[in-house]
Amino acid sequence: MTTIRQATLDDLDNIKTLHARYQLQTISEEDKQDGFVTTAFSDDQWQHVIEVEQSMCIAVNQDKVVGYVIGASWEFFAAWPLFAHMIDHLAEKSLEGNTLNTDNSYQYGPVCIAKEFRNTGLFESLFSFSQTLMSKKYPYMVTFINKANGRSFAAHQKKTPLKVVSEFEFKGQYFYELATTTKNRQ
Repeated sequence: MTTIRQATLDDLDNIKTLHARYQLQTISEEDKQDGFVTTAFSDDQWQHVIEVEQSMCIAVNQDKVVGYVIGASWEFFAAWPLFAHMIDHLAEKSLEGNTLNTDNSYQYGPVCIAKEFRNTGLFESLFSFSQTLMSKKYPYMVTFINKANGRSFAAHQKKTPLKVVSEFEFKGQYFYELATTTKNRQ
């Protein structure tokens, strides 16, 4: 049985193991076509998102982390140049007639699901759990997906309410930027 809950520091080693399996710098070439995670985290950053942001959601099966999603403030993500670029252009987007900003939106992702748990409904459950958790702080969610990551883009388009609000280039890579409201979550 798989349980979805907020992460604790006791989960960190399992989270890092899953992350390394699918992180762009460590994933095998043959597995890249099935999706990958682009953002790398230090131990301090993992700890911050778990303890301070309190926004890391995990799926656990038989004491093993088989999926995770992070949703965190723009302040947390501002340390990475790609996210700083997104912050600089956030006010160019709007949802429901409201201009997006660092106070009314947060960065959703990365999300990572172990290959053997894909297409089981786990992604949708993790997304919903995370969105409900973050709806207490923010009315809007924003994310990006590398255009080279077709599997992630397809999953988010088919299985979540996220919609493309722009496309952008950053350091020779091309991305979709997506957003949605967090309200009306159960």
